[in-house]
Amino acid sequence: MPDGLHGKRVLVTRAAGQNAKLSTALAERGAIPVEFPTIRIVSPADFSPLDDAIAALDSFDWLVLTSVNGVIHFWLRLRAAQKSAADLQSLKIAAVGPATAAELQKLGVRVDHIPPKHVAESLLATLPISAGERVLYPTSDIARGVLEKGLREKGVSVQRVTAYRTEPVTDAGNLPEILPTLDVLTFTSASTARNFAALLNGESLEDKIVACIGPIAAEAARSAGLPVHIVPQTYTIAGMVSALEDYFKKNSPQIHTD
Repeated sequence: MPDGLHGKRVLVTRAAGQNAKLSTALAERGAIPVEFPTIRIVSPADFSPLDDAIAALDSFDWLVLTSVNGVIHFWLRLRAAQKSAADLQSLKIAAVGPATAAELQKLGVRVDHIPPKHVAESLLATLPISAGERVLYPTSDIARGVLEKGLREKGVSVQRVTAYRTEPVTDAGNLPEILPTLDVLTFTSASTARNFAALLNGESLEDKIVACIGPIAAEAARSAGLPVHIVPQTYTIAGMVSALEDYFKKNSPQIHTD
């Protein structure tokens, strides 16, 4: 049987300090994770809009969170306002996927809705919300506008506030040296793919397998000129790693002996 990911060198492009889950999952399957962050997560320049929204929590019907980073940074400001999970009990809470939901549940926060596909489009299509309701949407400064636009078209009031900023890593560092040693490139967001592409300096990716966590990251990768070989059916880290393993089991050369 082909060895799957065993011995494969896999680039991990998540922000520094946020690679552990993917790197561990790869290592458990015999791969060699190579961490090279292409983004950094930083605080917003001004906390006031988020703090004002937290002060007015009772005026909202829904709290919608679309990333683990959104949960982390929203929670930091919630605690700074001397509030806790108890102050969220009057809200209905939606999480875009299982990782975001797990982060909320770890903090003692109930999650009322997770869409079947872990992207904003699925959340928009399935959120049980009515016209006239009010949504608090803490997110990244560069988050796509599909969710808020769609909700507003349904007559929902949306207050989008920046909970964190996503900045590109602009120094290619040792990328030219490590790139030839890699078998696989992984992208867990549109920004990791775009920023990786911006760091390339004409290097060929002809022999690299590219895996994206979902269709949004894949679309960004293709738009930036990157090939995409793998997009899992389940848009999670576990789904991407399993899809990678299956790919190599199916495509690794077989060794036959007489």
